Formats: sequence, structure tokens, C-alpha cells
Amino acid sequence: MNVFLLNEIKAFGDKPESKKLTDKGFTPEGFEIAIRRATRDFTPRTLSKRSAAKGSLVDALLCGEQSFLSEIEKYFSNDPCNEDEYDKWHTDMCRLVLEVIQRFYTQKNGADVRYGKAQKIVNMTMKGCYCLDGARDRESYFKHCHMALDSFTLTWYNRHGYKCGVEWSNLSYEEYIEIKGNIRNISPDVDVFEGLTPLQVEFLIWPLEIMVTTVKEINKCLGGLIGEDYAVSYFEKHKLGFDLKMANIIIGKEVPDKLDADFINWLNQIPENQSNKKIAAEEILSRYE
Repeated sequence: MNVFLLNEIKAFGDKPESKKLTDKGFTPEGFEIAIRRATRDFTPRTLSKRSAAKGSLVDALLCGEQSFLSEIEKYFSNDPCNEDEYDKWHTDMCRLVLEVIQRFYTQKNGADVRYGKAQKIVNMTMKGCYCLDGARDRESYFKHCHMALDSFTLTWYNRHGYKCGVEWSNLSYEEYIEIKGNIRNISPDVDVFEGLTPLQVEFLIWPLEIMVTTVKEINKCLGGLIGEDYAVSYFEKHKLGFDLKMANIIIGKEVPDKLDADFINWLNQIPENQSNKKIAAEEILSRYE
């Protein structure tokens, strides 16, 4: 396994959210931490809590013989799935999770919560499990895992000739299945992605897409990633060299004597609705007045 992927797995698993994953094994404790983290990632703040709902969503996912936690335990206790078997299991899990979500929440407008929210919990749980101690000895259980869909991964998806005009949280089952299938056919962005599964690729593209989307997050949480060769290749591949240059200048990795005209023109044309990038652009331009 390439070192870039291993670094990102460790970085994700070591995050101090609830508890670390990298020092937990394939036990109910490890699975529970993965589910708790995934439940936060599906952004319940964008939903309305049902007034009659008792207890909590996470407890409902963790408790009972037919809970999501018990199904995860069964998954790793049985033999590994082939692709079709995994896709069916994944659909069953998303429907189980969606039923639980809909017991606790509605959308802000009162409509039912959509499939997009459920896939985020299921896929992020599997991503968390991939960080558990011993996961490298269980690669066959993760071979067919899906990529979690959110605003960052869908931006990456759209850049490859596809078009998803729906927010990830509003995806229907049919829309999700189409995107999942297309992702499996996307060619590697850069050489270091060659041979990786969709789950593995997501570990690498998610921080890269944050870099594309907002410079603020680069300074906050990515640090040295923009110096990696594969990050440079990724930005060149997608004609995002100015985004990379902006990031380098903001965090002090690049201090040019002056700005070239094309870069200045690009900075000036960043739209107001990209507020973080606009602030960063104005900061850079002010340094070189």
C-alpha cells in the first residue's frame, strides 16, 4: 500500500473525535466509535428533530439484535463479499439506517429524509472501520466498499465528465446507485491513485478537494500535504495550479518577489460567493500592492 494512503488513513483514524480508531481492533468498541463518528458526519444539524422521538439516533443505531452495530459485527464475522453481495448488503444497511433516521428526523421543510443521508452514515462507518488496528489484514472486506458522497467528493465526481446537480443529502436511491457505478469507472487522477479502490481514493481526494474549495481549511488542518508530489500532480491534472499557488502563499510555503499578471487576474476574478477564497485573494493582493 502506498505511503500517501497510509498517512491519510492514520490521520483520519487518529482524529480526536470521541476516541481514536487506530488503536482499536475489530471489536464492538471499535465499530461503535466508527458509527458514532459517522453519525456526526451526516450533519443532523441540517434536519428537524421529531418532537415525539424518544432517545437518540446514535443509541438506536447501536442497540438491539437488528441494530446497525450488530449488522456491522456480522459483516466482519462472515466471509468477505463479492461485489454484487457487497452492493446488496450496502443497500440493506442504507435502508436500515434510513428507517432509523426517519424515526428521529425530518427535513427542515417536513419532508422525509432522503437516501443521501443514510449512505453517508454507512460509508463513513466503513471508512472508520478501515482505520481500525488489523484492517490491513482484512483488505478483502473493504475491496468493494463505496466512496462516501458529500459536497467534496461530488465536486471531484463532476470534474470527470459527469453531472450531479443534487446535494448529497437529497440523493435518491436511484441517483446514488448511478453515481456509485460511475465512480468505479473513473480513471485515476494521478499515478499514485492507480489500482486503488473507491474507498481508498476517497482518503486522498477528500483533503485535496478541501484545498480546492477553501484556502482557510488548508492553513487550519492540512499543513504539509500541499508539498506532496501527488498533490502537485493532482492540481496540475485538473488545471488548478492557481489554487495551489494561493495555498502555498497563504501558509508561507511560497513567497514570490512579485505576482505574475495571469495570477493577479485570477485572484481578482474570484466571485464573492466563494467567501474564504475571496478573503485569501484580497490578502495576497494587499501584500503585493
